[in-house]
Amino acid sequence: MILDNKTAFPKTEDEALFYKYQAQVNFYGFLCEQAAEAYKVSRVGIMYYVFKPLTDEEVLDMTGPSSIMPLFDGKLRLVDYDPERIVLPLLKKVRELLDMDRPPDSADGCKDCKLIEEFSKLFHEKDDLQYLRKVMTDREWREDRAKRHYEALMDPNPNIQERLERLVRQATPGGVLANWDYSPDPDEAD
Repeated sequence: MILDNKTAFPKTEDEALFYKYQAQVNFYGFLCEQAAEAYKVSRVGIMYYVFKPLTDEEVLDMTGPSSIMPLFDGKLRLVDYDPERIVLPLLKKVRELLDMDRPPDSADGCKDCKLIEEFSKLFHEKDDLQYLRKVMTDREWREDRAKRHYEALMDPNPNIQERLERLVRQATPGGVLANWDYSPDPDEAD
């Protein structure tokens, strides 16, 4: 059995995240079955860890000089395990997207598409994805893209900073916005 751990409230079939979580844990099972030392997976599930409600006094009792120990209630939700129906169509779609010469057209009225379009305007350089993939190794390509995106985000140009701040304000509550550090690893320095 494969379990995916989530620190979130349990999702139901009425919520879009339920299907994303189901696909994610199905993919983990699929990978385990395809590994060199394959495992037989018969069930998959999602273990939701929900913060246990605490009084102020209980919070203070669990707080040390350099740590806090929150309590969680675990809620297990078994989901259908069917990689052929759930994972393989998603992998096929990923392959189609990777093979495209340019990104797909935005869906009419799609708020996420509009945010991505605005975000892409922050970057000065436009490159031919297919050309880069042919002349660079996967690692070189990922490192180059990450470096240029990081440099664009750090650009002091007020117009870029203003647009970035607007994107942050428009981000969906509960979503994730990350600023990764792409500085060289000191252990790999020349």
